[in-house]
Amino acid sequence: MYDYFVAAMTCPNCGGRTPADSSTDMQTYLRDDARGEDLGIGSVIDHADLRPADILNSGYQLVQEPQPGEPIRLLETWTDPSCGRGDLWALVTIVDGRVASIVAVPLDRMTLAQANYISDNCFIIAATLAGVRDTDLVTGKVSCVDALRAYLPHNRGAG
Repeated sequence: MYDYFVAAMTCPNCGGRTPADSSTDMQTYLRDDARGEDLGIGSVIDHADLRPADILNSGYQLVQEPQPGEPIRLLETWTDPSCGRGDLWALVTIVDGRVASIVAVPLDRMTLAQANYISDNCFIIAATLAGVRDTDLVTGKVSCVDALRAYLPHNRGAG
């Protein structure tokens, strides 16, 4: 089972504003006791679910480990229910076990450098950018995060 990160998001494709609900399909497997709940700003996430090994086992790739006491930043995909664009990204920030912010971001090198973890949904874009098969990324022959670091644009602007 999974939960949804929820926030009102502005689509960089059509400019529409989404409701702060699961219509953006921002699924997360972060919580062990997920029940399909909406996790918005202020939602509590058990500290046990935020240990690095647990995050990695919850559908995320390590970008860089957060330092003790620092926020945890996750890059997650979302879909605009209005125009249907599904390759959108959000930066979810968790501070002291609470969701502190969820904002739409471009997936570029600058954004990646801010994150601690990125959703496994990065495999397809990383494979496309690197010119390799996504199975090579999934099996670990090629690192998804290394491919993104090498091939993402430096700054794409909003999105």
